[in-house]
Amino acid sequence: MAAFNHARSRSNAALAAVDPAGRVVIADDTAGVLLGVPGSTPAPDPAVRWKPELPEFIRAARYAAKQATRDPDWVGSTQIFTRLANEPTSISIRPVFLSGHLVGNLVSFGVSEGDPLPRAGGHTPLRTQPHRMVATRANRMVLLGLPEISFAQSDGNEVWLSTDQGRLRSASPGLDKLETELNDSGFLRVHRQYVVNLSRIREVERRFKGELFLVMDDQEQTMVPVSRRNTPAVRRALEI
Repeated sequence: MAAFNHARSRSNAALAAVDPAGRVVIADDTAGVLLGVPGSTPAPDPAVRWKPELPEFIRAARYAAKQATRDPDWVGSTQIFTRLANEPTSISIRPVFLSGHLVGNLVSFGVSEGDPLPRAGGHTPLRTQPHRMVATRANRMVLLGLPEISFAQSDGNEVWLSTDQGRLRSASPGLDKLETELNDSGFLRVHRQYVVNLSRIREVERRFKGELFLVMDDQEQTMVPVSRRNTPAVRRALEI
């Protein structure tokens, strides 16, 4: 739990701490939703730890424990299906030692660092089109249908979604990852800070020197800039 708190202070990625058997000792709110266990609720007693109903996650945690006993510096990564997504999520697994004894692993979601773990049967998870996204409002997770999202905007290390329910923080860490997840779902990267829902564009404004701005259909009618690099892709997508 100390390692978990230390890691949380250094990263915005969703995080869970698990014992060598894959049972959850503590998970933050986002990781708790992804794993289907209570979030931000410590379970130091082995008798009351939560076991996620995710076989891939359990296998990964147990494999990581075996590797770490052989190589204390080992760090691994893989992809698993979580409780809320139809598309696999990257995780990175880092062992935690206490007085030279392996006590568990820290699992970061949306991060791919370390040696790739072998996959059962050698199969790679199929990529499927996501049907919804997860956002946060205070201490609640908000499940959003993709049509509800007008655009996503990065702000430092966070991603904010303009939605029919207002402005919400995305549970997906990083605009690059969100762009990959929504690439085949009618969303397009138009600027280093923006990914837009093409069906929610209402007007296109052309300015001096050919600069483009997209007028979205959110309540504020936000004007999203289009970078020169992305202008050709936007023109093709909108057939203009």
